[in-house]
Amino acid sequence: LKLPLCRACRHVTMKVKVVRKRKDAAAASSSAPKPAETAADAAKPLIRRQEARRKAKAKEPLSVAERQARNKRLAKQFQEEQLRSSFGRSRDYEAEGQKKDLIPEEFREDPQEVAPTRRKVNKLEDNVQSLSKKPDIQMSDLLLKVLNNMKKK
Repeated sequence: LKLPLCRACRHVTMKVKVVRKRKDAAAASSSAPKPAETAADAAKPLIRRQEARRKAKAKEPLSVAERQARNKRLAKQFQEEQLRSSFGRSRDYEAEGQKKDLIPEEFREDPQEVAPTRRKVNKLEDNVQSLSKKPDIQMSDLLLKVLNNMKKK
């Protein structure tokens, strides 16, 4: 398992979520005194009693299989966090028409011209009419004669 390290101080940068188990409702509600405290325990100094409690409370080190299972779980959790962070923030709740414009409002051009410099003319109809005309027969004959004369020379 290879964990990410901070470049400056070389500490592990992985976030781990601590989950604590809840006590049973029956065990939490009963506030009976602990039977372990006897007259003999009460006679011991406070420090020794605290040490005895710590020793009883101390956990045994994890076995190899338990450590492997824990590391797999943490690695999977870390991988998911990295994947989610690579996609960026969620845009599910953004308004659709709300886009950030590259040009600020004060620098945008108006769609209507203030003082037009030329008159806009549409010559589409003229072009269509000239293309759809049938060629003049006399003119085509004249062009053929001219071309033939040019070939002879």
